[in-house]
Amino acid sequence: MADYTNPIPAGSAPGTSAVVKNTDYGREYYGEQAFWKMQMGFLEALFGFTKQENLVVVAVLKNIHPRTNTYDGTAKGLARRADVDEKTVRSALLKMQEKNILAPVAPGQWMLNPRLLAKGSFLQEVKLMAAYDTCKGKKVYGATVIDDKTGELVTLPNEYATMEQFYEAQAAERFIKLYKEFFTGIVGLSETELKILVYILQAMDLGKNMYIGTMEKIKAHCGCSTATVSRAMTQFVNRNLMVKEFDGCWRINPGMIITGHPRKVKALENAYAATKEINEKKAKEREQKKKKDASAA
Repeated sequence: MADYTNPIPAGSAPGTSAVVKNTDYGREYYGEQAFWKMQMGFLEALFGFTKQENLVVVAVLKNIHPRTNTYDGTAKGLARRADVDEKTVRSALLKMQEKNILAPVAPGQWMLNPRLLAKGSFLQEVKLMAAYDTCKGKKVYGATVIDDKTGELVTLPNEYATMEQFYEAQAAERFIKLYKEFFTGIVGLSETELKILVYILQAMDLGKNMYIGTMEKIKAHCGCSTATVSRAMTQFVNRNLMVKEFDGCWRINPGMIITGHPRKVKALENAYAATKEINEKKAKEREQKKKKDASAA
């Protein structure tokens, strides 16, 4: 399930820094259709916010500078952007720091944890990790490498104390592709709705982008009523986060979250669109029948 890895032969002369290729995937990471490299820990960090705080979280995520993983703006500006009061902004930002989603960089600037979400090559990602650790007040003392694109001497985060550890992690890189439409899909969801959504995404079959499970199973895991689960699933469908394949089987929108090769992505996109079209046609037919029965009564 590896995505876009850049294996480089291990080993470097004693006392020197290895030159590492910094491959930039251009539009895939920074263009209009770019994706974030997401780790599952990001989903776990999403719940625990009130509905109003969720608006702040999404406003921050939608406006992160991808090359630096930073958000710039005052609390007042963020309040306007999220359409909430400044007290809610301060509460949301504090929770994001407590959950290790953000770290303060300077007044009016925060950095998004690249171990949760990041863009760019593997080297770019670990450079961001080192910067984030510095923001958290940690001393960074990993191995040093030279960025072949900029000539910059880079100290790696502490989990890469040797070049071998760096190369091994680079070759074994795993992530889920998260697209910006996901942020729009979750904006304003309640804490319970987010809990249900996160459970579904964590439990889904990543190979098929499908969740298979009954309402009762979701209810039992999330500690809510069947009616609450049903309303949440309707919300998710209306927000185009997923479509119902049949009872107990849901397709997750591959235009928001997916793993795998582009050929697989296209097949899943086609399957999702076909299911959505069938469901919309059935819903239209039900509505027409309902109107017909009402007029005949």
